[in-house]
Amino acid sequence: MKNAPSNTQCRRSLEQWRELIEHQRTGTQSARAFCQARGIAYSTFLYHKRKLRDRVDRGNEVTASGEAGGFIELNALPVGGRPLEVELSLGNGLILRIRR
Repeated sequence: MKNAPSNTQCRRSLEQWRELIEHQRTGTQSARAFCQARGIAYSTFLYHKRKLRDRVDRGNEVTASGEAGGFIELNALPVGGRPLEVELSLGNGLILRIRR
């Protein structure tokens, strides 16, 4: 008889992590207790929480499909003064650079 995979082998999508993190945030349990009750390593929970927060902070909010999406508004940047340089990584080593 085969054993069921342990929680350490469970792979979750970014959307699943987002849902878990939101569920813990809106609940009454501490993050540590939440993880313990679900068999999730606390360090793994914190890693994914930080990873998702960093994506939001960079303007790369992750969509339900796991793809980076979102926009960074550039029209509020100062007109004069320092030069403006924007670099977009388009994947597969392709980089778009805009300088003003």
